[in-house]
Amino acid sequence: MTTNTIFLISIVSVSILGYILGFGRSLKLSTKGIVGIAISIFFCVALGGIISNWGPISSSINSIDGYFSGLWNFLRFIRIGNVVYYVSLFILLQVARLLIVYTIAGITKSDSTIIKFSNKTLGAIYISLFCFSLMLLFFAVLRLFDNSEFTANILNKINGSMLDVFYRHNPIVLR
Repeated sequence: MTTNTIFLISIVSVSILGYILGFGRSLKLSTKGIVGIAISIFFCVALGGIISNWGPISSSINSIDGYFSGLWNFLRFIRIGNVVYYVSLFILLQVARLLIVYTIAGITKSDSTIIKFSNKTLGAIYISLFCFSLMLLFFAVLRLFDNSEFTANILNKINGSMLDVFYRHNPIVLR
């Protein structure tokens, strides 16, 4: 079998799995555990700096820093206010993620024919895109080791296939 055939069979299999599971169960499955924590950390990093510059948040961080640096001089360098802010933001994002996922999962359990069809169709699309994103992330990490023998072996195996195109034109770039 060629690499393209294996890739297409994999995509179809993943889509069928997503269709069987449905969107609600697929979403719960893909966002629990370490992946859910990684999603929350990503949003903390992506949005944390923007939110921390907002007036009330910024003044709260500064007042916490001021209070603790007054207690012990070395805490001025640790910036406890930022630690408290990011831990709080992480916890809020975890709670929000769980609320959103379980609300969507609850809605998709409806007996309506339209909701059932939408749930199955969105499940197939979601799981396919999720797995495709993981593949692109793997390729981005692989690109970090471009000069290794391991990467050279993989590139030889996917040379000329659709996977090679995705590897060469990957929108995810890690530095």
